[in-house]
Order: sequence, then C-alpha cells, then structure tokens
Amino acid sequence: MIADIELLPDASNELKQAIKTAVSGTGLSHTVHAHGATVKGQAEAVWTAARAAFDACIAAGASTETVLLKMRCGDGENGAAASAVKTTASAAATAMVPQRPSPFGSGVRKLQVVDCHCGGEPARVIVGGMPHVHGASMVEDFDHYRALLLHEPRGYPCQNADFIPLHSAAFALLVFSRPPTRPEAAFGVVVAEQGKIYPAMSGHNVICVATALLETGMAGLVQVKAQCEHGKATQVELRNAPAFCRPCDMGVEVDVPLGVGKVTVDIAYGGMFYVIVDAASACAPRCRELRWDDPATHTGMLDRSPCGTGTCAIMAALHARGELRVGEPFEHSSILGTKFIGRLHEEVVVGGGGTEPVRAVVPTISGRAWITQHATVVCDPSDPFPEGYKVGDIW
Repeated sequence: MIADIELLPDASNELKQAIKTAVSGTGLSHTVHAHGATVKGQAEAVWTAARAAFDACIAAGASTETVLLKMRCGDGENGAAASAVKTTASAAATAMVPQRPSPFGSGVRKLQVVDCHCGGEPARVIVGGMPHVHGASMVEDFDHYRALLLHEPRGYPCQNADFIPLHSAAFALLVFSRPPTRPEAAFGVVVAEQGKIYPAMSGHNVICVATALLETGMAGLVQVKAQCEHGKATQVELRNAPAFCRPCDMGVEVDVPLGVGKVTVDIAYGGMFYVIVDAASACAPRCRELRWDDPATHTGMLDRSPCGTGTCAIMAALHARGELRVGEPFEHSSILGTKFIGRLHEEVVVGGGGTEPVRAVVPTISGRAWITQHATVVCDPSDPFPEGYKVGDIW
C-alpha cells in the first residue's frame, strides 16, 4: 500500500521538515520530495505512518485544508490489497475531518432571505431556515452558510449577508450562540462579507436590515429612526458608535505603487478604519492608469453605496480638520450618485483604562433601502457546490 502526504506548493520549511522527521522514523520504505513524502508498506503500518506525518504537520501549524493524504495500491497489488486501501482510506477520511456535524446535513437545506439594496449596495437579510446555534462562535461553526449565500452560483463579489436571531429558541442564520447583547434589543445582527470578513459595523447593512424588518412586519424594538409611509420605510437614520481621526493620523504620506507616487491621506475610524484620499488633488489625473478589471490591480470590490461607516469616518476626519461642525449636515455620494446624509451630534472622549484617550464624535447617517426580492435559497445534498465557488474572472 502507498500513502502520499502532500503539502501546498508554498508550504513552509517547518512543515516539510515535520513530514520528513515523521516518516523517517517509521522504518518503512519512503521518499521525501519537495512537497511532502510517499510511504510504502502494509496497509495498517502505512496508515499509522501517514497519520503520524499528518498530525506532525498540524502540530507545526498547518490546517486540514493545506495537507492532503492520498491512499492507493502499489504496483501489482489487487484484491485483498485494494480492499485494504478502501478500508484504510475510509478510516483516514473519518479521522481527517474536523469533529463537527456535516455542514448542511443529509436533507435539503432551505433558507428564507429578503434581498435589499441601499444606495445600490446589496444586502441579503436571512430571516429563516437556521437551526439553533450551538457553537461558541459563528466563524468557527457556521461560516459555510456565509459561503453558501455569498459565493457563486447563489451570490457574487459585492453581495453581503445579514443574519438575525428572531427569538431565543430559533435563530435565523449565522449568529453567535447567544441572544442580543443589549437587553433592550429585540434583534441581534451579524454582518458577513466575502473573504470570511465579519465587520464590526456596516451602515448600509443596518439600513437594509431595518427596512426588511419594518416592511415585512417582523420589527419589534428597532434602535434606528425610520420614516414610514404606507407600509414602506422611506428613510432610515442610524446612530453609529463614536468615530475619530487622531492628529497623528492626519496628513500621512504614503507611497502608492503602479506609478501613482506619494499621496497624502487621513486615517479615520467610523466603525472600521479607512484611508481617506482627496482624489481631486492627489491622483485624479492618473486614475485612468488603474484598470479595475485588470487582475494586477483588482484587489477587492467597490462599494456601490456611499458606505455608512466610511461616511462616518470622513465626517470624523473633516471635524478633526475643523471643516465640519457638530449639527451641520453632510451629504456623501456614491459612485452611482446615491446619497447618505450624515450629521455629527456630539463630541465625546473614547479610550482610557490603559489606552490613550481620543477625542471622537458621535455620528448619524440616514439613507433608504429597497427590497428587491423575497427568496428561498436551496442547498440540495447532491449539489457538488454546497459552499459555492469563486472563479478568478470577477473575484
């Protein structure tokens, strides 16, 4: 019997050494090569050696996705040997799989979603179809649902997902295994994006969630202000966490590649950190050199909306520069021409308790979202892409 233990091409020298050390001590015929090792011998002994090499890689920092174990018959082996390979390979597969339930189980999984857009940026609000969450964290135990909903063929690069626990006994989808953290809240929301990203805050997603809850009749206590007419949310205003731009993060000079050169930026926080560039004065004459469909410069996706947390960060930077007063309205446009209206309500101080206090502002933003469809997302157990896929032409 033969076992091939293979690593990804960019595996570290530590992993390669871990495999070499593990197979060298087995006493079996083996070959160490650039990306792993091959071991030959009786089925049980080969499996023991291969599993030892696998465990050594995991101990050295590899993940189960970066180490591949293949079991096969040797030259001239058939019959009983083939049966041994099948039995041992089955045991290998069982041992290699992380000890958790199958991602979607054996039945057809159906998830109820409400698709929206806010300022052109999409959001998929999941409102049904999720069993109770038992794991300690959504990222560890339920990230495959994010992949199912956001990857092709059910999603696309700029799609977002918002997961809402409807009540303590039946959570909707992709939420942490606890009720909302604030006792006055009826709903908790976890925002998920492509690339296994779970942002701390997203303004356009909150507006979409509030719209979906209000217009579908599910809303209890919603910590946003919404103007409603004839059963529709015509404007949603949310109060964000404090935003700030420290003096040391203003006027930072960075060297931008691809011929752009040195650019002066501000770094501000509005729920996430943002690098703010004055395109008109910094690089507008040269922006045509950057082709967003060229793989050399395609490193992410463009927000279709004005971006809620980005709007808050820009307001904080403008306030720090003395260019935006508390109470003054601020209009922020997207690449599509859609708008958010922002306003700073008060100045506060954040930090302390071991960190340097930072002067900050409390912003609000308002915008509107539209429901685009009510849908049921289906995952059949025979589907070869239960977690979707990503193809390099647009990802």
